[in-house]
Amino acid sequence: MKKTIVINKPGLRKYDNPLHVQFHSETYDIVHAVDPTKLGMPDDVMPEWRGNIDTEISNNRDAQADANTALMMEKDEERDRLVLFIIASVRNALLLSDADMVAAAKRLSVMTRRYAGIQKESFDRETADILGFLADLKDAKYTADVTKLGLDPVVTKLEAVNTEFRKIYKERRESEVEKTHLPPSGKVRPETDALYERVILVLQWNYVYGKAPVDPNVIAQVAEAMNKQTDRIETVYRQSLAQRKAAGDKKPKEPKEPKEPKEPKQPKDPKPTPDPKQPEQPKKPDEKPKDPKKPDDGNPDIKLPEE
Repeated sequence: MKKTIVINKPGLRKYDNPLHVQFHSETYDIVHAVDPTKLGMPDDVMPEWRGNIDTEISNNRDAQADANTALMMEKDEERDRLVLFIIASVRNALLLSDADMVAAAKRLSVMTRRYAGIQKESFDRETADILGFLADLKDAKYTADVTKLGLDPVVTKLEAVNTEFRKIYKERRESEVEKTHLPPSGKVRPETDALYERVILVLQWNYVYGKAPVDPNVIAQVAEAMNKQTDRIETVYRQSLAQRKAAGDKKPKEPKEPKEPKEPKQPKDPKPTPDPKQPEQPKKPDEKPKDPKKPDDGNPDIKLPEE
């Protein structure tokens, strides 16, 4: 009996979202590049597989949009600083000793004071006001004064940063609209994997039992290309694991907190320690001291000689 072909299956669950969609996209391209009649592939399999892959790509773009939010905030802060710098430079120039620069500052201040505080507005309103601010700064009425105060490079920088902000902000808004119509990755990924399993079963079945125009040799070539693709993605996965491990090993470990000292054990029968400062009380004599004037009964009577 003819044996079927072997198509290696990677552990798709362990891949992160970008690597997961990369594997499916490249494997799809291998199968899609071949005449489906030679593979015996049903008409509905490839379009459905492609649709799921595209959904995963869109979900990954949503994740990238979330990352772009931080970049958008950085650009907003940068353009805020540039606006404040221009307004403050004009105001400070009013105090200079150079009469020509003071005159230029006076003409500009009439215009710049209208834009004070725009950095506190909403993103859309601030963007529109910055566009108006740039238009005024580039107006022929003010260009000479802007040059006089040396603000041309700052104006150019503000225009570039505002353009970058608008681009990121637009991508974020479009992603939010698209995101509302997409199923989550946790639901799409298993469906994509199931379609991949179906492709493998179709190829293995038709390799053994397929009728013309199914071509077993073509199926074998596709299977070989799919196996090479699987090996390559597995290598990429292992390399990424090794890189993350190496990066983690380089981080200094936090010192362990010192253990609390144990309380000393209490003795079972503690004996009171005598106070060295307190002298011992003398023992009381059993008898009262004798009168020294009275002789002891045990001694013989002594008579004093008479004079």
